[in-house]
Amino acid sequence: MAKRYTLKGNYNTGLVKPQIDETRFTINYAEELNRSQYLAVSAVEGAYLVIAGAGTGKTRTLVYRVARLVESGYAPESILLLTFTRKAAREMMNRASLLLDNRCAKVNGGTFLC
Repeated sequence: MAKRYTLKGNYNTGLVKPQIDETRFTINYAEELNRSQYLAVSAVEGAYLVIAGAGTGKTRTLVYRVARLVESGYAPESILLLTFTRKAAREMMNRASLLLDNRCAKVNGGTFLC
């Protein structure tokens, strides 16, 4: 039986969506990313699939998304990062740790089962 993953925050607000104060972030996401990347990185409601052509910054977008979720208060252990190879997953989690801090090393990462 497959394990289910749910993105959860570290806050206890019930059904009220938390307000995110971007001024407390270490990274200025709006400045570091282009508009499309920023929209993908800053969305937090539900699951997202990022599809784009070669060289458009997909990996960069996913790395920044992981960092932003962690900075927003989501438990790193509740984040699931999937890609097509274990090597790519390790690389993305490593890049997120270098970008933000070691909390990103606690993110669950792996590959799609085919």
